[in-house]
Amino acid sequence: MAAESGDLRRALRLYEASAQARRRLDTEPEDPWRRRVELTAARARAGLSAAAQDAAVSGGRRLRGDRLVAYALRRGSGYPSSASDATAAVVDQFPLTGREFTVAELVAEGLTNRQIAARLLISSGCCRGW
Repeated sequence: MAAESGDLRRALRLYEASAQARRRLDTEPEDPWRRRVELTAARARAGLSAAAQDAAVSGGRRLRGDRLVAYALRRGSGYPSSASDATAAVVDQFPLTGREFTVAELVAEGLTNRQIAARLLISSGCCRGW
């Protein structure tokens, strides 16, 4: 979504943060999703200078856990003072349902649609739009 709205730095930062999360979890996204995300990241790189690319990648590598979720959900810089501050601010700024917030957290952890569906005990067919 960041790339589609023209925020190429944010798109590349989120791409790198999610890649780091997947490496830590030793998981890979399903091929169609992986190809789509990699094409988007390539478009973002093409639209940025080398210095901007380096800064975005470096910033993405530092985003983890609550900071990553807060950044992905557009909570300021992505560096809240505490997890409870981040959660409260995200809930206030972005009125997600409990289920939507749970899905966002699982996505930030790097889980695939199938893994999310299994964790939430729902059909993976319903997750195609995530």
